[in-house]
Amino acid sequence: MSLTPHDLALIQEAGTPNDRKYAKRIYPIRKRGNFLLCTILLGNVLVNSTTTILLDTLISGILAVAGATFAIVIFGEIIPQAVCSRHGLKIGSKTIILTRIFMIITSPVAFPLSKILDCILGEEVGSTYTRDQMSALLKHTQTTDIEDQQYHMGVVVEHDNSSEKDPKARAVGIVTLEDIIEEMIQEEIIDETDVFTDNRGKVRNMLSQAPNFSAFIRQTETSDDTTKISAQMKVAILQFLSTCT
Repeated sequence: MSLTPHDLALIQEAGTPNDRKYAKRIYPIRKRGNFLLCTILLGNVLVNSTTTILLDTLISGILAVAGATFAIVIFGEIIPQAVCSRHGLKIGSKTIILTRIFMIITSPVAFPLSKILDCILGEEVGSTYTRDQMSALLKHTQTTDIEDQQYHMGVVVEHDNSSEKDPKARAVGIVTLEDIIEEMIQEEIIDETDVFTDNRGKVRNMLSQAPNFSAFIRQTETSDDTTKISAQMKVAILQFLSTCT
């Protein structure tokens, strides 16, 4: 129930292959939100009541109340909430058959209740945000360290905590503003400064143009359209241009 039909639709479009498979199995049931909600609540009340009555027949008095409360809190609330909050999509997909069975069993009561809720409350609407709330959400989720420090590159660091010694960190890559834009537009930006068009396949960029200083190496004593300079000046200019590009 934590995932709305809109969330499941997004996962089917942009999730991992496993998440897409899980979301596809859950989506038809999740669309009937009020029916599913009534089924879950009826099943929860049924299990809690059965546990209390069963313990009361075995252990009467205060021990039955304490035992029923402990069992319901631990096995009916804490453990399911802790596990499903992290793996809810997978667990929901794996138990979808059990959910369908409970929906069939409780349908004489759950289905009419769900229809009443549909008439009174209308269709389920997912989470919506106002313009101010969306702006605040973006501010909380964006990475501002690079912006605050006034530089346009970030270093990707890998931390090694495998040994018992002090953890080590080594740089494994650099993220530039161009990388961020490429991820946003889902396209590779290729210009004349790129040596390769694909780093994995090592496909060279045909537009790549390295600085051409062959004019300083070529002998041009017989040429009339060039300015004659000494060899020492050629070397000095060549070194200057090579270090400044």
